[in-house]
Amino acid sequence: MDLHYAIYHNCWTTDVRPHFHEYYEIMIPLNNNATFYVHERSYPARYGQACFFSSQDIHRFTCNQDNTYECHTIYLPRDTLKDISTKRTNFIDAIENAPLVTQLSPPDLTAVLNYLRVLEQEPSSEMGNDFSRDIIFQQFMLSMLSVAQHSNIAPHVSDDQPSVVDNILSYIAQNYQNNISLETISRQFYLSKSRLSQIFKNATGISIGNYIIAYRIQKACCMLKKGLSEREIYSKVGFNEYTHFIRTFRKKTGMSPSEYAKYSSEHYVYI
Repeated sequence: MDLHYAIYHNCWTTDVRPHFHEYYEIMIPLNNNATFYVHERSYPARYGQACFFSSQDIHRFTCNQDNTYECHTIYLPRDTLKDISTKRTNFIDAIENAPLVTQLSPPDLTAVLNYLRVLEQEPSSEMGNDFSRDIIFQQFMLSMLSVAQHSNIAPHVSDDQPSVVDNILSYIAQNYQNNISLETISRQFYLSKSRLSQIFKNATGISIGNYIIAYRIQKACCMLKKGLSEREIYSKVGFNEYTHFIRTFRKKTGMSPSEYAKYSSEHYVYI
């Protein structure tokens, strides 16, 4: 079995822009120096957590002050998860239904980090090395499956400002198909447009307008992969004009909707 996946040991000193992609992602923070945003919530990165991002989740993180954020990141194409799944052990369902953030027990964390240390090493050309690495990878994934099913869920950020932003993100998720704007959201949350813009930009790194557009494009990408046509989609994701949808989609993804629907490789879409 020729399994495709990528494992990185990252050290970040700058924020990572909001983005989404087709593959699944597991992130394991190695220190406490970041806050990340996913599924309309903000979370503090903590050593020993496991963070599960499904395909097409919009996510980003910010480094705390001038600190360096360190983490392991594992990228998992859907085909790879499908190849190692069975009727009784479905890794795609496990990640899609996993808590966004969970705290690993010390024994689980030790086992996971040991697997990653082996998998991060350069593959050997020695006969059988590829086979043994595939076995270790599947053991790692079984460990993560166990963590996802028997987990202690980590709390999301609870201070006032991120809580307001969480509510705004949730409101956008529930109303993206409607005619929403900075003005409608400011009325909804009883904040001036300038104050609302400031709070949202400080917490997420982007404007509300750009986030709404990106969220709509992300939903369009999901619908395209499910087989819907671009003509069916544009009004479902909040665009009033078909041509505006096509132009915006190309600007955000670098390709037309029909090209994206056929695109089989892993593809980052930055907001």
